[in-house]
Amino acid sequence: MIIQSTYENTRKQMRAGDVIFFRNGKPDPLSAIIKILTGGPTHCALVLHSSDRVTLAESTIRNGVNGVQQSYLDERLQDYVDGCAWWCPLAYDIVYKADWAAFENAVTTAMGRPYDIAGLAEFLFRRVVKLKEEKAVFCSAFVCIPLEAAGIIPHEVDYAAVSPEDLVKEPIYAADYYQILGNRRELNHWNSVPIAA
Repeated sequence: MIIQSTYENTRKQMRAGDVIFFRNGKPDPLSAIIKILTGGPTHCALVLHSSDRVTLAESTIRNGVNGVQQSYLDERLQDYVDGCAWWCPLAYDIVYKADWAAFENAVTTAMGRPYDIAGLAEFLFRRVVKLKEEKAVFCSAFVCIPLEAAGIIPHEVDYAAVSPEDLVKEPIYAADYYQILGNRRELNHWNSVPIAA
């Protein structure tokens, strides 16, 4: 169930592995295409840790940096001020069973990998690519890497074919999710359909 909230009210509850989804209000051309083709969020990131500020890991091109990088959620929300953002906490049983050392290792190993513009373009046009052998990743492909390493999503998933919308559907989340930015908008098919291997 969706709960309308704010970053300030939720930030201290966020845990490593939780997923943040974004949707541009005034999308750039690439985000507009993603929005048209998938109908869902246009970007996603992983929570690394929270304290006074929530740190994210994401694959993006931002402030002259291309690829997997760390950022602060409060700053990223400013980039989507005309859009929406949702915090989707992982289910407790998933958190309990996950291999967090493998998760952290996967995030560390992926840091600095370039954003895969060509792979995203191929994905958007529904061509099959095998990113597991590549060095570059787009946002949802990156999110899959640590989740797969931790045993949260199946190892057989071709993450080059996974969109942010597919991650929304994956049944790995707690019963409630939180819209932390924008006018109320539910995530379609949230927490309901496993990613096809």
